[in-house]
Amino acid sequence: MLDAKTKELIALAIAVSKECDGRIAAHAHGAVAHGATPEEAAEAIGVTFLMNGGPATVYDARAYAAVVEFYADRKA
Repeated sequence: MLDAKTKELIALAIAVSKECDGRIAAHAHGAVAHGATPEEAAEAIGVTFLMNGGPATVYDARAYAAVVEFYADRKA
C-alpha cells in the first residue's frame, strides 16, 4: 500500500545500489513526477551509502544531481 512517490524513491535507491545510470535517471524522473523533493530523494539516496559504503558515493552524487535537474525542470 505504498504510494507511487515512495515506490519511486525505493527504486531510485535500488538503482544506485545496482550502479545503473539508466535506472537512476528513470527513477529520479519518476520520483520527481510523483512529487518527491530533492530533500526526500537525498534521504532515500543516503540509505544506499549506509548500505553500500564507498562505491555508492559515485552513484549517490549522480542520482542526486538527476533529481535536482528534473526538479528544476518541473518548476520552470
